[in-house]
Amino acid sequence: MENACMNKKGDIPSIILIIAAGALVITGAVIFALFNGELAARSGDYASLMNQLEFNYQYALKNFEMIIEQAGIQCSSCDENQFKEKIIEIAAIRESQFRYENLGNAYGKIRSGEFTVQQKENELQVIIEDLFVKAESGNNLAIRSYSFAREVDI
Repeated sequence: MENACMNKKGDIPSIILIIAAGALVITGAVIFALFNGELAARSGDYASLMNQLEFNYQYALKNFEMIIEQAGIQCSSCDENQFKEKIIEIAAIRESQFRYENLGNAYGKIRSGEFTVQQKENELQVIIEDLFVKAESGNNLAIRSYSFAREVDI
């Protein structure tokens, strides 16, 4: 019976495994106990931010459409350069009447003439590129980039 000794090589890894499992259980319990559950409030803030951003985007598109439509009515027999000047003139009036902060660079692009007007058969195409709108809520800021293109019959 000299060789009747038990093999104890598995005891150390088993003890380490039990300690590691216990540490994970305790860590999970602490995290679960300390979680404050304020996801609904944060989710509401983010949803509000995205809704505001979408509103600003739709507002900018409708604003551009009204400017282009009004220019088409007032300048039905204009060439490209005259039509561009009419858009700048109408945008300046609308900007002074309906100042809205979150339109980003919309009026700035028009004011500086950074858009193109192209003649296509019996219509003029207006293209404004690299526009953005923004929305802010607390420390959060969301920015949406887009381009605008519309045709007007002349």
